Amino acid sequence: MQHGLVLRAASRPGGLIAIQLAGVVDAHTLDRFEGALGKALEHGARALLLDCAELRYMSSSGFGELIRYHDRLREQGGTMVLARVAPKVAVILEMLGLKSLIPVVDSLEEGLRIAQGGPDAAAPDAGAQT
Repeated sequence: MQHGLVLRAASRPGGLIAIQLAGVVDAHTLDRFEGALGKALEHGARALLLDCAELRYMSSSGFGELIRYHDRLREQGGTMVLARVAPKVAVILEMLGLKSLIPVVDSLEEGLRIAQGGPDAAAPDAGAQT
């Protein structure tokens, strides 16, 4: 498996930071992934929208970081949303029960709506991929 991860972050109004993920999150790229999430919070993110359309794989450690940063955002009254999750990754999210914790949606538009609305804008399963 090729161990590359490309991260593109963009700030949006209202403390929303959108991060596009491309490649894999594994032992070789975990520090970069965690660093991007940490940097977003350091820059005052109240919401994170992770565009996972090009994310091919995420290790258990990557899912651990998702949970950790989801919890940190929730403690601060913020939210995290995953959009356009590839089927392979979505299956693992479902198996781990994370789709009941973190909203997973099919489109960036739906992800933006939920992220901009805060933690209670939608139930975690609303608009979720199956």
